[in-house]
Amino acid sequence: LLLIVWYFYLITPISLLANLVVVPVAFCVLAVGLLSLVSAIFSPALSLVFNNANWSLAQMILGLAQAFAQLPGGHA
Repeated sequence: LLLIVWYFYLITPISLLANLVVVPVAFCVLAVGLLSLVSAIFSPALSLVFNNANWSLAQMILGLAQAFAQLPGGHA
């Protein structure tokens, strides 16, 4: 909360709840990206599957961020 106020000069109480949801999904993006790198050595097709899953997770993050921004106490 302090970093948000310092960088953006704005207080959005919903951001604390949003971070509890978005940060674990972002961790999954990182993990699936690493799986894609490792699997590319052995199977480019499997790497492609991981990359497509990563794209879906990234789209989920964008959707969640937009949804939380529309809630009362959010900022669009």
